[in-house]
Amino acid sequence: MTRGRGAATTCCSTGLARIGGNDAARVAEPYVRRLWFTPHTFERPSVLRAGLAFAHDRLDLRLKEGLRDCEERVRLIAVEHVQVDDSTRQQLRYLAGGPFEAATVRAAATARLHSDT
Repeated sequence: MTRGRGAATTCCSTGLARIGGNDAARVAEPYVRRLWFTPHTFERPSVLRAGLAFAHDRLDLRLKEGLRDCEERVRLIAVEHVQVDDSTRQQLRYLAGGPFEAATVRAAATARLHSDT
């Protein structure tokens, strides 16, 4: 099996998230931010996790977008980490009650709606 660019990006994002720290954040954060726009949707969960590791305070927009992402894992990460406000609460309600939504995302959205944060 040949590993393509997508696999390399996913491994890189996952590795950066694992390393973390201020130095990694300063160097890698601009690159990770650009990776969000990759044409490969399956890479976005890793990119989002890497961003959460060292740029959580700058991910509000990505997390809000993530609630509507086509990738289940992105929606799950977004549900778990998005700042809850009026607009995100409405989207969380939609995800919690969506008959076609994945059970894991529905459960996480329901839990998030019933938590304090």
